[in-house]
Amino acid sequence: MRVRCLATFLTAKQSALIGIDGSSPIEVAITRGAEYVVLGITIMPSGSQNGSGAFFEVRNDWGQCQSISACLFEIVDPRCSR
Repeated sequence: MRVRCLATFLTAKQSALIGIDGSSPIEVAITRGAEYVVLGITIMPSGSQNGSGAFFEVRNDWGQCQSISACLFEIVDPRCSR
């Protein structure tokens, strides 16, 4: 699957929706408008420390595998990655 980055940090509304404190947003190492290959998908249960919901595992701009909330992306190609 390929996704496009819509934003580099969660809005206060998105933070509240996934259950984390959004008072000091944390910017992730991805670039707005860039496309990323999804290496995996994690579903976090309600009450998880880093938030709940769907998270995409992507290789960030620093070359690290990072779990990032799916609400920061839009799906551009839904086919499974090789």
